[in-house]
Amino acid sequence: MKPKPMTVAQADAMFEHVAASLGPPNESALYAQLLKALRHAPRESNPQTWARSALRLYLHSHSFIEECQHLPAPVIRSFFEQLPREHTRNGWSVFLRLAVDLELPDSLLEKAWEAALQCQVALFVTHAKGAASRRSKLPAIVKNQALLRAIQATVVSERAASEGELVVLTHDASEESLDALMPIFERAIAEKDSTLDQIRSLKEHASHTPELDAMFARVEALFHERAQKSPGLAFAAKSLGLEGIDAIYFQAVVRSLELTDGGVPRVLSTLRVDSRKTPWFTVSTMGVAGAGPAEPSEWPKWLAQVARRKKVEWNVKATYVSGKHRARILKWVHS
Repeated sequence: MKPKPMTVAQADAMFEHVAASLGPPNESALYAQLLKALRHAPRESNPQTWARSALRLYLHSHSFIEECQHLPAPVIRSFFEQLPREHTRNGWSVFLRLAVDLELPDSLLEKAWEAALQCQVALFVTHAKGAASRRSKLPAIVKNQALLRAIQATVVSERAASEGELVVLTHDASEESLDALMPIFERAIAEKDSTLDQIRSLKEHASHTPELDAMFARVEALFHERAQKSPGLAFAAKSLGLEGIDAIYFQAVVRSLELTDGGVPRVLSTLRVDSRKTPWFTVSTMGVAGAGPAEPSEWPKWLAQVARRKKVEWNVKATYVSGKHRARILKWVHS
């Protein structure tokens, strides 16, 4: 049996309840009520409380960009009236204010709002399937001048950028996009941090221009220089047999199978390695007196000594790696 449509009174009552609640809408019942109202409210519902409820979701949940794409124009205008100007959430408020022109007629305003939130969905994906979808949407995002200008201005205002925003800038490669991109690139060059890896990955999306080609050439030169000097990569080659790689980063966690009376492992040791950082490794231990090994290369020997002394057996896990790299790390730990 098809459920009855939500009435204006029902929607207004739900929005009033959500708007009056304190804190984020993370209680399952409250969150379910909010989503139901956002999805099914009649267009004639109170725009102020509707916008206030949407703002609650905006401030506390990434589901905002999925759930609030189809708001009526009065709700959109009220949303901006209530949006704190000092608030920035990954540059969202800067982006939204610039991407959505409140002077537009209602029908065009609703389309601009929907396009802005769909753009946000495309920009902030992290999984492989989403990244492929983003690539397919790049031409449309770049062609939409309101969205493109908003992305450029967001990056300039934050002096930083998400991966999705960087992808758009390198794909567009206009003078304005390069002006926004280059300060981020120069900081990455100066600091030689993990942002370089992010910039390097943009090459597959980037348009070919003299400026971008020169930028990527500098990045490759820095990667080569870092590989020559990196103690982390020297460790990867000597201890793990992983040669010719640009970076190595993983976490290996070793827990004793034997537990304390409290149900936790008697001994726990964690090794974190990231060749892109300084220092490039850390070792932490629990249940063993004294410091752990001074170098990662000494870790397997130290673990074997601890196992004999404490009469324990190990459970070993390696994260942030897969395939051959993971297998090499696990084999090395047990060596």
